[in-house]
Amino acid sequence: MALVQSLFALGRKPMPQPNGSELVHVTLDLAVTAAQTASGTIYEMGYLPEDCKLVDAVHDSDDLDTDATPAIVLAFGVINAAGDDLTTTLDASLAVAQAGTAARMVVTPTNLGIVNDGSTRKKLGYKVTTAADVGAAGTIRTHLTYRAAYQGA
Repeated sequence: MALVQSLFALGRKPMPQPNGSELVHVTLDLAVTAAQTASGTIYEMGYLPEDCKLVDAVHDSDDLDTDATPAIVLAFGVINAAGDDLTTTLDASLAVAQAGTAARMVVTPTNLGIVNDGSTRKKLGYKVTTAADVGAAGTIRTHLTYRAAYQGA
């Protein structure tokens, strides 16, 4: 199991903070190696800033499994403090890395209820739940949309 972190997760690129009622959209990208397509690998993409609420996420990826019958499957969610698992799964069974496709976050009350109230950082990312048959280097992206939590439900 490995933890792979984007520049946003490492703090080298700041996560934009909303100034009012606007929606903030940021594209989080992470280059991964073929070896980092193993089962259990965590891709920490970034975090939900303090006093912000998740609105939407679109997942897209390069083809990270070059086998004729690709197997790689990802889950998206909130990463635990240790960085070795998801505490909350927001999207399970994502096949976007199998052939370089995209998928929008499934809208559920749980997904729309993700708020960073400032008590603990909400790290967002992926867990490889099924390893690639033939891993390939590439880039995975999360197009994240959020807003200030104080603007109501």
